[in-house]
Amino acid sequence: MGRKHTQRGNVALNFVLVAIPIVGVIGGSVDSVLAVDAKANVQAALDTSVLAGAAKLADGDQVALDAADDYYTANKTGLATSTASFRVEDGIVYGTATGSYKTGLLSVIGIPSIAISANSAATGGGTTSSFKGAEIAIVVDVSGSMTSSIPSLRAATTKILDTVYDSSDTKKDLWVSIIPFSGRVNLTNYGATWFNAGQIPSANQPPTSGIPNVTSVSDIKCKESSYSTSMPRLCGARRTGDAQWDNTPATTQKWNFFAGDEVTCPVPRAIGLEASRSILQKAANNLCAGHGTSTQEGMAWGFRALDPSWRGQWGNSTLPLDYDKSPGKIAIIMTDGKNHPGQAGDSLSEAQADAELLKTCGAMKSKGITIYAITYNMGGALKSLYERCTTKPEYSLTAEDGAALEEAFGSIGDLILEGGGSGPGSVRLIK
Repeated sequence: MGRKHTQRGNVALNFVLVAIPIVGVIGGSVDSVLAVDAKANVQAALDTSVLAGAAKLADGDQVALDAADDYYTANKTGLATSTASFRVEDGIVYGTATGSYKTGLLSVIGIPSIAISANSAATGGGTTSSFKGAEIAIVVDVSGSMTSSIPSLRAATTKILDTVYDSSDTKKDLWVSIIPFSGRVNLTNYGATWFNAGQIPSANQPPTSGIPNVTSVSDIKCKESSYSTSMPRLCGARRTGDAQWDNTPATTQKWNFFAGDEVTCPVPRAIGLEASRSILQKAANNLCAGHGTSTQEGMAWGFRALDPSWRGQWGNSTLPLDYDKSPGKIAIIMTDGKNHPGQAGDSLSEAQADAELLKTCGAMKSKGITIYAITYNMGGALKSLYERCTTKPEYSLTAEDGAALEEAFGSIGDLILEGGGSGPGSVRLIK
């Protein structure tokens, strides 16, 4: 009997001795892949941070260092614990990041972490003299969950306007569109000819000429459960086929009036490409929160605000410009949560809504539109989705509070000034 117990004990011991190297091999494979991803993310964050710093060199070394440090703090990866330091020498911003990736299975065999390091440097004039203008669509989430953050969103939108316009009301070859979205996008001011005959109720007849009317609101929450002449809203039902998500103009396929859950048709109105900062500022000041989240709807209208097949439809007979004539086309999408298409009565799952968003992003990038994204107050959730949407993964930013949201919009504005529609221009990485 004692011999059998001894044999069983030996078998158990042998299994443990064999299992340890197996765990080590499996753990080494899995953790090595994840560590490589973690290092790549740290490198990407560091690269973009030194670029943000270089864009501020004209304002002084300390301003450049602060910009680089703030950018890294706001956008460093969650796969690794890391810190970065920066210095300026001879007009070059240098950055060094060090940290570690916490292992999973490898910790079983006594390897609790893998060290990570990265180095980068960038140079550039840091002035706006290289800025040749841009067509910019700012697509912002005004869903119900944004209610308490509306003051921060207004400040952040103001920040990017401050950055690209500086102290001017207009700038040569600079036009900006603001597209607020919740479950839908409010097209009042423009859409009288975009809808099928007989679809628009008299209470929602939008003005068709002149300077866009920007609805005045006095509060941060503006859910409206009915349509009225005092708060007109004009949203479209979903079209058929690819026209649901692409740039198909209204001259090809019109909309039916969206008369579903009225609170998902937002009070803040879409503003097509506009030269006047003062009009855009009024729109920023009037942002308020409604109901529903459909980023695929918001981004599709961002596409239409920039695409030349919509020329003349947004009130300016010369805009949007042809792609090869534009100084650069840029879209920025900001959201604070997952898609909830069902809140707008749409028979889409969250995954299907995400897929439509990515189709729009892909079509925009194929045209040469540069895309940035900001995920707000989500602890990094959905960042990977928006990395697939943006032109470069590092153009997908995270912001966890109002100050970081304002900083993210300002950083994007800085990069736009330096590179127009193609990312950093005179500011460049030095490897």
